[in-house]
Amino acid sequence: MQAVTELLKMGVDYSYVMQTMHNDTLGSLQKRSELLKRAERLLDGNVSCVCINRAESEVTMYAEEENRWRCSFRSDGKWINVNELLQAFGEGGHAAAGVCKRTNDVEKFRQEILERIVVMRKLSN
Repeated sequence: MQAVTELLKMGVDYSYVMQTMHNDTLGSLQKRSELLKRAERLLDGNVSCVCINRAESEVTMYAEEENRWRCSFRSDGKWINVNELLQAFGEGGHAAAGVCKRTNDVEKFRQEILERIVVMRKLSN
């Protein structure tokens, strides 16, 4: 209850929060559950990855259509610079976010991304 009081003091729109909470359907909750089941924590828990065939919520990698993957990257901009990460693959974004598309083997691309993150982290330490 204290958290709700604090959010209201900060100006959070109560009606929007309540509307959002009541918009979840059993189907959307099941999809979210499936995402969570497939989530992997990698690189000492600092990277999470979910690969699915379709998505209706934010994910790391998902198939937009057969053999066409949309890869979304998010960071606090400090632990890893997403723009710098994606430049190695001819893509870009900004320090905290970026998106790219791939038609090649997504598992291979995932491994290349993880290897690049390891190299970047080593260079930053």
